[in-house]
Amino acid sequence: FFHVSDEPREVHETQYRNVKAILLEHLDSSRLIDALSDYSFYEKGIVTKPVVSTKYIQDFIAHDIKGLWAYYCTSEGKDVANRFMAMPSYRNRILGYQLYKYEIEGFLQWGYNFWFKELSVGVLNPYEDTTAGGAFQSGDAFVVYPLDENGEVVCSTRLYVFHETLQDLRALKLLESLTDRQTVVDMLEEVNLFASYPRNNEYILKLREKVNSMIKALTSSK
Repeated sequence: FFHVSDEPREVHETQYRNVKAILLEHLDSSRLIDALSDYSFYEKGIVTKPVVSTKYIQDFIAHDIKGLWAYYCTSEGKDVANRFMAMPSYRNRILGYQLYKYEIEGFLQWGYNFWFKELSVGVLNPYEDTTAGGAFQSGDAFVVYPLDENGEVVCSTRLYVFHETLQDLRALKLLESLTDRQTVVDMLEEVNLFASYPRNNEYILKLREKVNSMIKALTSSK
């Protein structure tokens, strides 16, 4: 995928249109995505594949837009899911249930291995500085650490939890294939958009156990 500009606003409209036109001379429009919170850009057809901040995605969901992508980064620190080091794991893992319920097609989150100061003005050791030189919340800029003695990246606990997030999403989709979508959505009644959800680990674990039990019952009889 390719993109023109991060979070374009009204003041950027002319320049955005011009740059997009250049890119579309070489790219299929379906490969062009942009982080976007300003609904008017989508409404005008300027951005056709929005990747919407989970802080502002409610407006897009309310308009029943299909094929939505979502993202979070340093600005999504209150209420909504994220995976900063200071956050409990349920703030990380609840995302899987949210992505399923609101049929989010794709998810974007920076960063993977940004081991630098802001604007890449200097290299950092992420074991010693987890904030990109004080620019971002701890862990926002990376989910893996540098190579170990075997030449492999070291995964953070947050990345392992996010793996469970995606496994939850896949389990819900499997259950849907064995039942129907409404059955699964009804199980997520306590997940209300992206800022309202049960604030504890037990909800996530018990719901996953229920999903697993239903899958087992439905498949063991076949």
